Amino acid sequence: MIKELKAEPTKYERNIETAKELVQRLGCQPFLLQATMSELVNYLNTLHRKTARQADIDIAIEKLFDSQSTYFEHIWKTETSAQEKEVLLAIIKQKPMPQEFGPAIRSLIRKEVLRKEENDLVFCVPVFREWVIKNHVS
Repeated sequence: MIKELKAEPTKYERNIETAKELVQRLGCQPFLLQATMSELVNYLNTLHRKTARQADIDIAIEKLFDSQSTYFEHIWKTETSAQEKEVLLAIIKQKPMPQEFGPAIRSLIRKEVLRKEENDLVFCVPVFREWVIKNHVS
């Protein structure tokens, strides 16, 4: 006798504010969204929970930094010049920007690492800023 197997897919409760925070923090980057969601779901499964809280997102992003370190290292080491790194660190440390950094700033904007927001320069992907702080700011 063959028994019919009925399996219901796991359903995760929706928390719109948590989802918006996650998408904003990851700069709407599909790869980062998918990788972080994988980390988040795995983490929630270990807790036997279906609702993510802000603290869960923070933990998932810390796990992302480990699991996807080559992604962030590639951007830092390969995609940014020495002067562009100086610009990023100056923004993080809120230091004045020398005029000779103009070409590096324009390059970072063109590469969509930075964007202008009113009179400020901000990271397009806030989680990359967090990674830089964690790994390159003393």
